[in-house]
Amino acid sequence: MKYDQEVSSTQISFDVTFNLVLFYLLILAGFLLSRITPYGKKVQNYLNPLLINFMLPLLIISTLFDVAFDTLTESPQVIAITALMHLVGALLLFLYLKTKNFKPENDGALLLCATFHNAVFLPLPLSHAFLGPAAVPLIAVHSLTQMILLTTLGALIGSYYNQESIDRESVVRKALLFPPLLATIIGFVLSILSVSVPSPFSVVISVNNTATTYLSLLAVGLALGKEFSLYHSRQALSVVGVRQIAIPLLVWFVLGFTDLAPLTKDVLFLESLMPSAVLTVVYASDFGLNSQVAATSVTIGTIVLLPLLPFLPFLLSFV
Repeated sequence: MKYDQEVSSTQISFDVTFNLVLFYLLILAGFLLSRITPYGKKVQNYLNPLLINFMLPLLIISTLFDVAFDTLTESPQVIAITALMHLVGALLLFLYLKTKNFKPENDGALLLCATFHNAVFLPLPLSHAFLGPAAVPLIAVHSLTQMILLTTLGALIGSYYNQESIDRESVVRKALLFPPLLATIIGFVLSILSVSVPSPFSVVISVNNTATTYLSLLAVGLALGKEFSLYHSRQALSVVGVRQIAIPLLVWFVLGFTDLAPLTKDVLFLESLMPSAVLTVVYASDFGLNSQVAATSVTIGTIVLLPLLPFLPFLLSFV
């Protein structure tokens, strides 16, 4: 019995180590492809739409196929804590910006980055490495909540700091039609109806789910390889302070007073550690804000996160 436990522990340690090494290698591959070859931009232009419009939605729907709706009984708490981490992040940076004299387009970009973190592309492979596939439905609930906030609070931030004339309805429409958001809604409906994956498609879905995890990491590396502004890096550090220090501490404190399942707590804390979402760069650009400030914030935040990954099991043990 003791031998079996030791073998199991060794196997888990090996799996975690292997996943971490693979995680870093895929990000490094994307970074090098973007930095030292002329193909990075072209690959990114094909890969991101493929992930966002097809592979990620299919993964979300197929995962929610197999989830009994009554297993998501903690969804209200997940939604509430998700909203809390977004709203407090926005409030903290808004108060900080009141003490500074940045340009409005910089303020808006920084506020978007402090409010909206990477809710899918990084948490998805990390959850597979450390928490298992059971975490995906919880990530979907979290992501759905974030997308609703992005179309409301995000649009409000963009409009408030915008210095140009833009089509706000078009921006909000694009956010509402964001494929992962639609996939989450469809997946929940199918889950309620107890629909399961048709057997002829199970192999295709399995391959897609694995490929999505790996290609998401490659996409992160490609984004890191882009040029970012050293001039804006000091401003971006304020986002890191709020997004990756203050918010995780807040979420850790709040989770201590809840009776949520361990997996739910782990997913929420994992999400709170994430850097700004790449989507904030697109949103900043759509609203006429400084997209370079947003890109710099995303890059620096991701670089800050990477050295912490080997310590994630240790950090999650305190939740």
